[in-house]
Amino acid sequence: MKPARTVITRAPHRSVGAIHEPWFQSEPIQHESRLEKQCIEILLLTPGVVRIESQPLTVEFEVEGKPRSYTPDLRVTLANGSQALVEAKGQPFERQFRELLDSGLRRAIRSLGIPLYLVPGSLIGHERALRTSEMRAMARRTSPPGAVEALAAWVADQPRPTIGDAEQAGHPLGHIGYAVGRRLLTVGPSFDLSPQQPLSLIGEHEHIHINHWLGDPGRAENVAA
Repeated sequence: MKPARTVITRAPHRSVGAIHEPWFQSEPIQHESRLEKQCIEILLLTPGVVRIESQPLTVEFEVEGKPRSYTPDLRVTLANGSQALVEAKGQPFERQFRELLDSGLRRAIRSLGIPLYLVPGSLIGHERALRTSEMRAMARRTSPPGAVEALAAWVADQPRPTIGDAEQAGHPLGHIGYAVGRRLLTVGPSFDLSPQQPLSLIGEHEHIHINHWLGDPGRAENVAA
């Protein structure tokens, strides 16, 4: 296993860039495709995720006696100390990647002892990607002093609150989106801010599985299993 390689900085046919959210971590999170970026935005909203690294390591393996190497898109660290790798693939790259797994990569990944979640583009979807981008934008804004704390206290006092209930109680959608975007509250992996959507404290989702959050409906597949 080799150290992380440098993420490319120019690509005329791909969405190359970096996501920098100082409230989450000091280092920017680089991406080389639109799908990678969407995965990062989802992980930023996923309870329990405390660190996201771009292209963190390189795995060496062989295919028919010839040396090959593989660098996953992301490595995620959770609050309990566990880690997971994430690979985002659209077609036809997903099919090619599965062939690589069968040719020897899966065995090499298993030796690391951590899951590798494959996220096809179909598992995120256009509408869900728009929601995550919108929440990220809302999380960048500022809210009046005490507004988010008052919202969280109100949610804690309600049996089954919804976004609509919160708005009727005087909490603007902008404050709700900020609290969800900063992971102070959650609406679950759908990232839906419609009035009927349940709103809850993060602590109520103690058993978080990131493969569920990476796909909704459905789950990202652990291809190292």
